[in-house]
Amino acid sequence: MVEKMDRFKKLNSLLWSKILRDETRVESSHDFPSIKHLPGVIFTLDQNGVFTLSEGKGLAQLGLKPGQVVGQSASEIYRHFPWIVESINKVLQSGEDLQTAGVLNGKWYEVEWSPIRDDQGKMSGLAGVAIDTTSRRKEEEVRSQLLANESKLRVSLEAEMLIREEFLSILTHDLRTPLASAQVCAESLYSSETSDNFVKKMGLRIFNDCNRMNRMITNLLDGTRIKIGQQLEIKIEELDFSQLMIDAVESMTLLYGDRFSVSSPGPIYGHSSYDGIQRVIENLASNAAKHGDPIAPILVGLIPSEDHVQITVHNQGITIDKELQSKIFEPFHRGLNKQSKEKIKGWGLGLTLVKGVTESLGGQITLDSRPEIGTLFIVTIPRDSRR
Repeated sequence: MVEKMDRFKKLNSLLWSKILRDETRVESSHDFPSIKHLPGVIFTLDQNGVFTLSEGKGLAQLGLKPGQVVGQSASEIYRHFPWIVESINKVLQSGEDLQTAGVLNGKWYEVEWSPIRDDQGKMSGLAGVAIDTTSRRKEEEVRSQLLANESKLRVSLEAEMLIREEFLSILTHDLRTPLASAQVCAESLYSSETSDNFVKKMGLRIFNDCNRMNRMITNLLDGTRIKIGQQLEIKIEELDFSQLMIDAVESMTLLYGDRFSVSSPGPIYGHSSYDGIQRVIENLASNAAKHGDPIAPILVGLIPSEDHVQITVHNQGITIDKELQSKIFEPFHRGLNKQSKEKIKGWGLGLTLVKGVTESLGGQITLDSRPEIGTLFIVTIPRDSRR
């Protein structure tokens, strides 16, 4: 529509130049055949506001025929449309160009008005071109309404996210307070010289379970942060990636037994997040232990390069369907057990956190899961995440 209007304006300008240059009184399309093909309405009025030309395809929308109103007063015909009458009077009195817009017979029109002058510069009337812009205005109204609705939705979502984050912050604080007390008591039980072996064993178990619950609370809070688009808080420090991987796998061995096989070329130093990478390895290892072959070993490896390190976790067993591989990183997504056809237990945050931590460190995660190779997660992160 805009391009059509521009073309129409140019055609209109050329037409009036021709009229003035030839000193022609154009009274119909017979004098200037091209104007009958114009997409809008083109017209001229004399000094008294009487039509001397009325042509263009747009006349049909007004219920008029070309030349039908020639010889009639425009102010009289459109007396019920003040914006038209006022525009005519203003141009005839001021002798200046004018652009106006208004409603005529239920449709919106944009009109360009221009004075017509003779060789001596005396104004002899005016010329105008009108374009039906109803469709464009409706599109603009719809667009404006969509933008307004989007703005309201964004404000609503932002408010909801703030409430959710505040709720989770309060919840996690209230959960961690008694948990910390229980953890202190458990530590006293298993470290006390007066405790017998059974009490020490139970105290250590309670202590480890408190640690596990604390990690679950942290996962819930961080998973929600990822869902609402916030960055995770990452502490960067100097570390040995190999030792970090060994520490993480050892903690998983306490939970799942001697199911892990670690492959590392030796010390690999860099600057990254110890806690973050530990969570990445623990979540991937736990995922493999829960859903992989219960007998086949789970392979955890570290592959260094000049600027990056790759952490790999590989397991045999049931693979992940191709159509689900892009969804498993979404917050609170839980897949179906292929054997029982039931939802897999858990919050569905483990892989979300793996992806969130990895991306916060400037890395990326890839997945390859096929029957012939099993399931392989590859986490690639910079050796120095300070950059």
